[in-house]
Amino acid sequence: MEILPRLLVAFFAFCFIYNINCEDEKFEPPPGTTAMKFTVPQMDDEESHSNFLPTKNVAIKCDACKVITFKLHEGFEKTNKKFTKLKYNIPESEILEIFEKVCVVDTFNNYGIKEINKVKRLSGPGTDAADSPGVMQGGGKWPGRIAEMCNRFVDEMGEVEIYKIWKKDPKSLKKLQKEMCYGSGIRGHCKQGKDEL
Repeated sequence: MEILPRLLVAFFAFCFIYNINCEDEKFEPPPGTTAMKFTVPQMDDEESHSNFLPTKNVAIKCDACKVITFKLHEGFEKTNKKFTKLKYNIPESEILEIFEKVCVVDTFNNYGIKEINKVKRLSGPGTDAADSPGVMQGGGKWPGRIAEMCNRFVDEMGEVEIYKIWKKDPKSLKKLQKEMCYGSGIRGHCKQGKDEL
């Protein structure tokens, strides 16, 4: 996962040093290899300026839901390792503290948009797009948008209720994602089979 960014930097450095236009369609890759073309995702007005996740792109909303559940799963696991004797019955104050740490902008600073198969997707730790090649446009409003969605989950469901969902099967991130992202209402940001890469 960490080697791909290094390869991209080396590729573009090669193009710069040898004065090759890597976006030129006339560029021929060496025999036995195929050319890859990466472009920065083009944002529409809503994607560029809104403080909320775009309403048109359901894949981004699904990805954001999965990112939030990924971060919550990490927080729940980490806290429960400190309280192993309680067998997942951690105090409510600890549950609230997890959400105070997760549902903030800084938690999502490593996320951004990447275009994959002509569809804009969130990319970063815990996403389907993380290991897909491409140029990620990170930072900007994306971390705040994901944090806002995380706080909407808290407002509509409550921290303890979300923790109870996780506690049903604490070893399975996929089950938490299914419960939190593939339902209805606030829990219906993904559609089975449509939002996967």
